Parts: sequence; C-alpha cells; structure tokens
Amino acid sequence: MIGTISVARQIKVGPRTVLGLGQRGCWVSIGLGDLLIMTLAILVHRKAFGRTPGLATLATSVAAISVALSLHASIPLMTWLGPLLVLEYLVWRYWCGSERTAWQYLRANNEYRPALDRVRRA
Repeated sequence: MIGTISVARQIKVGPRTVLGLGQRGCWVSIGLGDLLIMTLAILVHRKAFGRTPGLATLATSVAAISVALSLHASIPLMTWLGPLLVLEYLVWRYWCGSERTAWQYLRANNEYRPALDRVRRA
C-alpha cells in the first residue's frame, strides 16, 4: 500500500489536455474542468438568451483558448475565460433582459407539445 501511494505521488498527470507549441517546447495545459465550464457556458447562454448569444459565447471561448495558446500563457485558462464569461453573461443580460425559462426555450425551439395536442393527434 505504501508503494502505491509513493508511485501515485510521483505521477504528475491529471485529467487535462496538454498541447505543445512552437520550437521552444512551451506547453499549455487546458484542464477538463476548463473545457467543461466552457461547454456548459455555451449551453446556458443558448438556453437563457437564444441562439446568437450561444454562438457568441462559443466564439469568445475559442478566441480565449486561441489567445492563450498564441501567447504561450502559463496561467490557468479559467483566469482569462472565467471573467470573460461573466462579462459576456452580464452584457447579454443587459441586452436581452431576463433569462428565458425552460418552457420559453422549448416553445421557441418547437420542442414543446402540450399533452392535449398529443392526444388529439393520436
């Protein structure tokens, strides 16, 4: 058991994606948590405000990753992406007003079918 713990301490691999860039051997690490937050932010903005804000969030997230890779940033990605996503949420909240409810989202995407309509069609 002690041998397993010492081996586990020596392994410095976590759940992350490591990308190598350039000839300098610079490595940029994007954690799975970063990718998860980015993906969820895109889905939340799409549900809350519509298709355009969702696509805008996708574009800004990809741009933030691209900037981090091009600058060979050695800081965590969420240091840049987190405040950017919060700022983007506040901008969309200002422009679009309050968030849509789940019912409004389903109605807007023609995914809402009342139970009465299903009975009448059958």
